[in-house]
Amino acid sequence: MLRFRLRYGLDYKVNDSTLMGFRLATGNNSNQTSTNQTFGLSSDKKAIWIDKAFMTLTPIKDYLSIDMGKIDNPYFCTDMTWDSDINPEGVFCPLDDPGGRQAQVLCHGRFMPIGQQLNRNNP
Repeated sequence: MLRFRLRYGLDYKVNDSTLMGFRLATGNNSNQTSTNQTFGLSSDKKAIWIDKAFMTLTPIKDYLSIDMGKIDNPYFCTDMTWDSDINPEGVFCPLDDPGGRQAQVLCHGRFMPIGQQLNRNNP
């Protein structure tokens, strides 16, 4: 079995306090932790997904930054916790203290519609 992985991204520094970027990657919708694709015996097309699309604002340099969009994983990653290949969507605001302490404020929202069939005759 032959596998491949392709990632292509771009980061653009708009000004001293704004960074924007995106990354496209191979993968599939059933496995969010892998961007691997498997070569098969058929001529199937391979999927390319939006892996990251983000903006980082740094209104107070070396103290406050705001990451928003589909961002790099801001969580502490180990084999027992979060996978580093997961790129969550939301807003992440790390606060850094020049004295060496660090506090992290994470705002992460999600809307998940659930399929439901309504019967107008039955309230």
